[in-house]
Amino acid sequence: MRILVSSSILTLFFLLFSCQNQPASGTDTAAPQDNTSGNAAGGASADPAANTAASTAPVSVDNLPLVREDRIIKQMEVSSFSQVLAAKPNIIILDFRSPSDFKVGHIARATNMPADDPDFMNKLNALGLSNDYAVYCNNGSISMNAAQQMKGLGFMRVFHLHGGLASWSAAKLPLQQ
Repeated sequence: MRILVSSSILTLFFLLFSCQNQPASGTDTAAPQDNTSGNAAGGASADPAANTAASTAPVSVDNLPLVREDRIIKQMEVSSFSQVLAAKPNIIILDFRSPSDFKVGHIARATNMPADDPDFMNKLNALGLSNDYAVYCNNGSISMNAAQQMKGLGFMRVFHLHGGLASWSAAKLPLQQ
């Protein structure tokens, strides 16, 4: 009897732990993908027409490489984040930095929503849960925390800029004042 119980427990643990490493069917847990095209070294194709077609094709937001992803929060490097902003003209961009930092420079179309505002959670609650949101701060830590809060409130899709505005500026992308 004791051996039977022990083997049953071991079998249960084996099944439990082996299933945890497997994504459930139907979940959105895509691994980062290589979006290079052209020759085997990842360079441009020798055919100039192929390069033009690739650069003018519409960007599929769902196939962009991610730093980290869960079902709600899509954490992205600068290039993917900027492509999302270009592909989704109605995305709501939230800048969680201070008003003084926002005035110095921010991503075009961004709305300033300082994370240290005492009314921050009420302002998040007032937003539509099903809209797409792009979020950032100075270095990515505050905005990642805010994205986690958004997820907890039931937001459906949040794109997070990994490295924050520092990475955006390092890539020499434009800021609006």
